[in-house]
Amino acid sequence: MGLGTVGQGSGRLLIIQVEFMSFLYIIRGLPGSGKTTLARMLAERYRCNFYEADQYFEVDGEYKFDVSKLNAAHRQCFTQTMADLAEGKDAIVSNTFTTLKEMRDYIECAMADDHLVHVIHCDREYGSIHNVPQKSIDRMKNRWLDNRELAKHYNYGITICTY
Repeated sequence: MGLGTVGQGSGRLLIIQVEFMSFLYIIRGLPGSGKTTLARMLAERYRCNFYEADQYFEVDGEYKFDVSKLNAAHRQCFTQTMADLAEGKDAIVSNTFTTLKEMRDYIECAMADDHLVHVIHCDREYGSIHNVPQKSIDRMKNRWLDNRELAKHYNYGITICTY
């Protein structure tokens, strides 16, 4: 934060300038909730990149999911997101993020470097384009961290909303 004064005659104006490096948008939701659509819209609007673990599985325009590569997909997603923030760019990350553990590194790394964090929960039901089995979706629902619970962990530095 930078402080300065502007003097004019006998009056003084105190100027407080708050500088944040950039914004991190975390888009979370169950499969088929519109996360990718929203991420694309925001990326276009704010002229920034968006990252998803699903991108790791896109090969020549075809989606080829392999559960054995899921950890590598999430590591790549995190690395790309943090690289953009380190360069002072806004970044968007869009994954299910059902638990605090799945979001914690993104939130805490971004906040540690003075980036603003916006968490957006997509709660629509459009149907999964990747044919995620209903059993898997039900497991995600059962471990879902409610926005109010998320807010209890971070009482400043992030905004949380539902889309």
